[in-house]
Amino acid sequence: DLVNGTYTRGNILLNRVNGTDRGTTFRFTLGATTSIDFFLYTYFRVTMDVERWKNCGFSSCPSLGSYFCQTACGPGLSQPAAFAALTSTGLCNRGLIVANPSNGTVQSTTVRDVGPRTTDAYWNTGSIPVFNPNNRTGTLGGCLSDVLMTNLGIPYGCNPGPFGEAEIAWRFQ
Repeated sequence: DLVNGTYTRGNILLNRVNGTDRGTTFRFTLGATTSIDFFLYTYFRVTMDVERWKNCGFSSCPSLGSYFCQTACGPGLSQPAAFAALTSTGLCNRGLIVANPSNGTVQSTTVRDVGPRTTDAYWNTGSIPVFNPNNRTGTLGGCLSDVLMTNLGIPYGCNPGPFGEAEIAWRFQ
């Protein structure tokens, strides 16, 4: 059964990966001498918000949250780009597959920033964040650039709310 991003069947729990593995291999034993290995991709379904190349009302750097100015993975980007930010450091340029479950659109991308937290590797602990609009920073699963949100068909605007974040599914590539 799938509940809050956690799949449990018997003693098997599918809500985490080791490091940046794409998923988990399960061995099923059929009789005394036969076994079959199945590899299962592990997707994390979380809410992410928008990170803009130049924030609404942008006038100059520094502009918190604008990836034109700076990212945790290096200097700012000179033009809009599709990327994601995850909630723990050490993942710069790591490949991801990101999907919009509401329309089925999927795109490959990379991690180019960290946020909104910097020490929450929930993909290794199984503590999948459940979005709470009253605690945005503590419950978002990361951020998507404005270009990636557009590519996935997710609307966004200048104000937080239903057009500033969306539920997505992602996994390591």
